[in-house]
Amino acid sequence: SLVLLLAGAVLAIAVPTPDAFRVAATLVGLGLGPNQSASRSLMARFAPAARRAEFFGIFSLSGKATAWVGTLVFTVVVATTGDQRLALAPLVLMLALGLVLVLRIDQRRGEARARETAA
Repeated sequence: SLVLLLAGAVLAIAVPTPDAFRVAATLVGLGLGPNQSASRSLMARFAPAARRAEFFGIFSLSGKATAWVGTLVFTVVVATTGDQRLALAPLVLMLALGLVLVLRIDQRRGEARARETAA
């Protein structure tokens, strides 16, 4: 899902035509739903059963607390440069960083740790 989001953002920056933007928007749209689902699924697997509500509460709070960051960065870049495509570049960097971090997750270890904590 992060690859689709990255591809859509890069395409929107690199190919400034209405048709390319439609393709980019489609890629982003295709990546958003699975991204949300996958993150919740992974959280459910990593959270010990007795503490799931706590884990999901922190998960939800962190999402709400940071949702403004991308919008702020986009707005600052557009206000500074006047270029909306350029304003997507920091968002591409954030998505790329997220992808690098996600690829480093050891799912088996996280699930095992959740089971150990529950026991």
